[in-house]
Amino acid sequence: MSSAAKGDFQIPRNSLYWLLTAQFVVIVPHLERIPAWVLGVLLICGVWRVMIFRGQWTYPPTRLRIMLVIVAMLAIVFQFRPLLGLEAMVAMLLTAFSLKLLEMRQQRDAFLVIMLGYFIIMTEFLFEQGMLVATYMVFAFIVITAAMIGLNQTRTHLRPMRTLRLALVLTAQSIPVMIVVFIMFPRVSPLWAVNSTQASATTGMSETMSPGDIAKLGQSTRVAFRATFKEPIPPRRQLYWRGLVMSEFDGRTWRRGPQDTEQAFRIDWSGADIPRFAEYFGRMRAPIRYDVILEPTGRQWLFGLAVARSRTVGVGVTADARLISQVPVTSKFRYDVVSYRDYILEPRLSPASLRHKIRIPSDGNRRARVFAEELLNQSGSREAYINRVLDYFRLEPFAYTLQPPLLGENPVDQFLFETRRGFCEHYASAFAFLMRAAGIPARIVAGYQGGEYSADRSYLVVRDSDAHAWVEVWLEGRGWMRFDPTAEVSPDRIDLGLEVAAEAELDQLSPLSPLRYRNIGVINWIRLRMDLLNYYWSRMVLGYDRESQADFFSRWFGEVDWRKTTVIMVGLVSALYLLTALSLLRKRAVKKRDPVTESYLRFCRKLERIGVVRRPDEGPVDFARRAKQRLPSMAEEIDAITGDYVALAYASPEHAERDETRFRRLRQRIRQLRRPGRRRGSHGVGAA
Repeated sequence: MSSAAKGDFQIPRNSLYWLLTAQFVVIVPHLERIPAWVLGVLLICGVWRVMIFRGQWTYPPTRLRIMLVIVAMLAIVFQFRPLLGLEAMVAMLLTAFSLKLLEMRQQRDAFLVIMLGYFIIMTEFLFEQGMLVATYMVFAFIVITAAMIGLNQTRTHLRPMRTLRLALVLTAQSIPVMIVVFIMFPRVSPLWAVNSTQASATTGMSETMSPGDIAKLGQSTRVAFRATFKEPIPPRRQLYWRGLVMSEFDGRTWRRGPQDTEQAFRIDWSGADIPRFAEYFGRMRAPIRYDVILEPTGRQWLFGLAVARSRTVGVGVTADARLISQVPVTSKFRYDVVSYRDYILEPRLSPASLRHKIRIPSDGNRRARVFAEELLNQSGSREAYINRVLDYFRLEPFAYTLQPPLLGENPVDQFLFETRRGFCEHYASAFAFLMRAAGIPARIVAGYQGGEYSADRSYLVVRDSDAHAWVEVWLEGRGWMRFDPTAEVSPDRIDLGLEVAAEAELDQLSPLSPLRYRNIGVINWIRLRMDLLNYYWSRMVLGYDRESQADFFSRWFGEVDWRKTTVIMVGLVSALYLLTALSLLRKRAVKKRDPVTESYLRFCRKLERIGVVRRPDEGPVDFARRAKQRLPSMAEEIDAITGDYVALAYASPEHAERDETRFRRLRQRIRQLRRPGRRRGSHGVGAA
């Protein structure tokens, strides 16, 4: 192909270097959510742009560019559902970001690509706002800033690292203003609070529970939430984090029923007292207070120790004692909780609810039905029957495993009398079935059990691997009571955690799973410290909401209103800008000359030491002519140095590579310049 047209804008090599680097940097975080062909488009466009710069290829014709845009848009249409989802929009933006490289004919086109890069940085926060992601995007911001700086530099500024250092300085100078605006500006809902299909895919819990579902979660170390207690943290055995209640069973799968929905009990979303709360839940004593920072789930349900209530606006409680959010949780969400460890949950049960909670399919799992009937006949009371069932799990050769065998059409029968190997959902499902088969109301509760202390033991980290299921049984006058058959089979799971209970199976996990390396001190220390940093990031940055801002103002400025807040913010920002301006003016007063001029002045100082002093009104050519008269033996070096300087400072070279080569040659010649006596072994200076 022929070279580019003569009138086209030629982006400086330094800027092109950083612009191509920036395009790769900003696309990396999106690789898991965009198709591979988007990365291919970026690589093809990048190579094409480099070849245009080298003069070996021309710009693609208009028809080809239009065809590329149409093909890319059609690919996005067929690739993404829904088409108007965030992932589709981001993929479209990244594709446009890449294709724009092929039509940068003017400097404004290059500026547009750079502005798109800044915008793409923000799109990553639609999906993830963690500390590591934020740190990486600051790096991407610096790279894009370097590209913008390079676009405004002359051809004599050809060292990329110098441009990067300037981008670092500019970014550092903006940090104080950013902190002031972050702290002082009124808190509003963030852009990334919008709903996303990606967010809904991050949830750990499902609305249904079948054999093997929670076992899959047990192999994940993803953080579900973090809890900070205002009192001493309860023993691990008491840490049952209630999330979902499921009361319908079809013989294999438990799911939420009509009476388990949020509409079953009046909810007050304002954060005030909920009417009839104490009356409905009966006795509530021994409160414990804590805050929870929940990771995005795309669901409305929250987690808390039973029974719980919250004064956070937008958080309510349902009839089955679950905390829920008024809207789906699509970003990190912080809420306060008060849980009562001594309680009676629903001491009275309506006849309709009682019938619903003992319902099981009319066919299937016959052996379990017969077993429940025989065991009930041998027991003198419901309490005795419950204890007999728990004894059965404890005394028979049941095993707790991350790799339970598959079950057939009668999963309860097969598990109780044949395989006897399972995870928590197997034991909870079988126990609840045996309760209902004996006419005792029962339901499944899914959530998390336990948690891991932070590095400084100031909070608990609850992960997907802590996912758990247990059973609530209703007894007359005592309400819903928790029973955990898994604790009978594997007490270590409840007291010490999954990593101890299933230690023999950890080698089956992914080599990258931190669960495999908890016994290695250094790795575990690093893991816990990284989680501690993430916790403080979530609490102090992502959790800085209106309430936190109000507390900050009242602590530092007393009672404030929006007028006082505005004055304080404008005053602080103005002070920072004034300090920055004074610093820049001071640097400008002592600012060094550009590298080419500085090198030439070094050459003049060398001649001055020999005895040839340049006059203030003397240009480089006139000075060279006079210096050669005084130093005829150095005429060749003086001509070469002066010629390189004039070419760099006054001419307009066609290629930046030639400028850089000439500049390196200029510096080398000045460095090697010596007075005649030292070089040739003679003394004295030539005639005047």
